[in-house]
Amino acid sequence: LRAGASFLSGLDSATNEAGEPLRRYLAEVRGRIALGDDPPIVLEDLARVVPLETFRLFTLTLAVHWDAGGSLASSLSLVARTLRDRIELDRRVRSQGVEAQLSAVWVLAVTYLVAFMAFRMNPEPMRAFLDSFVGSYLVAAAVVLQAIGLLWMSRLSRVRL
Repeated sequence: LRAGASFLSGLDSATNEAGEPLRRYLAEVRGRIALGDDPPIVLEDLARVVPLETFRLFTLTLAVHWDAGGSLASSLSLVARTLRDRIELDRRVRSQGVEAQLSAVWVLAVTYLVAFMAFRMNPEPMRAFLDSFVGSYLVAAAVVLQAIGLLWMSRLSRVRL
């Protein structure tokens, strides 16, 4: 498009370069437009067939350009930059969520490791603590609170984009 090619020749090039399953959809769009279907309706149908938010943005840009005109190459480059930024943001959010979950797992692992080491070093006082009424309830409460904390952390670190 930047070299001066028309929208339809650009669509032909994109169809030839794209892999499956996108190639099939682009070929259908090209064929329907060549047969005289209204391009904004064809693009709207394409957005309905491929239910991705990013694909909707792409087809909406093409439909608006078809109606309003202007520089399609610059519009598509802005869409491409927006999509790349969204993908990068999604990767960052997911990696931070994994870091938070891994931190929670390590805190739990250290807690149980310290408890195991304390039991191995001084088994009699630990056994007396665990056999007592208060000790057994404190251990049970700690396990329940850790489970609640894990559920809370997993809910907080769930990715919603």
